Amino acid sequence: NKLKDLKAAIYSSTICRKSSPTPIWHPLSCHLAMLFPPKFSSTNKQIEGPEGCNLFIYHLPQEFTDTDLASTFLPFGNVISAKVFIDKQTNLSKCFGFVSFDNPESAQVAIKAMNGFQVGTKRLKVQLKKPKDASKPY
Repeated sequence: NKLKDLKAAIYSSTICRKSSPTPIWHPLSCHLAMLFPPKFSSTNKQIEGPEGCNLFIYHLPQEFTDTDLASTFLPFGNVISAKVFIDKQTNLSKCFGFVSFDNPESAQVAIKAMNGFQVGTKRLKVQLKKPKDASKPY
């Protein structure tokens, strides 16, 4: 099973960042990151995919960048956008972000694989982003 093999690779990998004195658990090994280099929008604004393709990611590590987020979700499909939200006053991560795929199947596989996945001391919460008009009662 391809997903099972990918999960095994994800769970067994760590990287040590130069900015951190201790190793940080990262869901992708360096090997996977080299096999799947990020191909996503690196602009400062978020690009949304079609409905059902956009994920809201909670509990990101403080150190995560847009590239880290894209690399984390790239094995599940074509990432068209990955954005970690930054507090404008402190310039620190708000520890949440969005990932957009080009198809809903990739988004569903990513949710199943990554929701509850532990990164460092946190467990990611991954869910579909609700459409903007979903909160309107009419």
